[in-house]
Amino acid sequence: MGVIACGSDGKDGADGVDGQDGAAGLPGADATAPTVSVSTATNIEFINHIVADGVVTVEFNVTDESGYAITGLTDASVYLAAKTENGMQRSRDGSVGGNATVGGTSPTEGASLTLLDNGNYQLVAPMAGVQADTEALIRLQVGGGDIAKSPYVLIAKPEMMHTSTTETCYACHVDYAESDLKHAGYVALNTDGEVDFVGGCMVCHNNVPRDVDADGTSLSTGGYAKNTMQMLGHINHQNFEKDFEPANCYTCHAEPVMNTSLAGNGCADCHNTSSSSSYAQVISNSNSSEFDAREFHLNKSGLETLQAMRVSYTAETTAPQKNDAGIWCTTMSLFDISTGTKTQVNIGELYPINLKMRIVTSENCH
Repeated sequence: MGVIACGSDGKDGADGVDGQDGAAGLPGADATAPTVSVSTATNIEFINHIVADGVVTVEFNVTDESGYAITGLTDASVYLAAKTENGMQRSRDGSVGGNATVGGTSPTEGASLTLLDNGNYQLVAPMAGVQADTEALIRLQVGGGDIAKSPYVLIAKPEMMHTSTTETCYACHVDYAESDLKHAGYVALNTDGEVDFVGGCMVCHNNVPRDVDADGTSLSTGGYAKNTMQMLGHINHQNFEKDFEPANCYTCHAEPVMNTSLAGNGCADCHNTSSSSSYAQVISNSNSSEFDAREFHLNKSGLETLQAMRVSYTAETTAPQKNDAGIWCTTMSLFDISTGTKTQVNIGELYPINLKMRIVTSENCH
């Protein structure tokens, strides 16, 4: 038995209500991400930069600790150390390299900060000492007031600017930025968010020292700081005035130290550039890429002999005291201890004639 039924599907119902943007808590087609004008942390995402004659333009994006775009930014600073024939250099008077600030207590005339769209900004920084072909180390920082200051970020860095690394420095200076040591707040990051310790320091501690007048007054020419980066590493850290050995180079320099000029970076920290010696001539003529300053110092400067002498001799000084002329004096005595007994010796007899000139004496002192 079969059953066949026929009939109608019924009439169409009324159309549903059109969706309304955001009416039911759902984002509509025109919804935008939230923005903020206050932050407890500020992050920089570098976009690009242009170095032209007399001006540096930087484009970047800033977000807060939650990743929201910041639209109320009014403060930004950029610093540029130029790569010159003498190494990295930034003069305080702006004759080489430069810096510019928007906002703050001392804004730079002609500098501007423009919001392009949500979180994207353009910083225009006038720098008279900069040219279009200037290779440079450039450091950026933004924030101030209700917007937390960002870390310093290196947005440009020439290749082979230095031969030491963050890893070698951090072997001793572990997490320097988190310490209470001097300038901890100046530790810089690269555009990947990684610490670039040496690069950050060199923005101020250039390869060129700040000029000093004859009376010791600091000038605004030369480099930015009186202590160059090589001075900090070679003298302040390693005390290379004595006990120099090639291993000291390997501590900070993974690659060979190729410095072929006595007046160049590093050499002038230890050597008087006005002196004339066969060693100076050898260095200035060593233009081969095979020349390694570490081997030179070990093999040509008699350092092994000097180090052996220090094992065999000991020196003593008397307490400093003023003489009748008001000059501080001390008496140094040298003793031979190579035989197990302490025998006083004549210092001058230990040195060849060309080294005796290095023994500095003052009238009425010895």
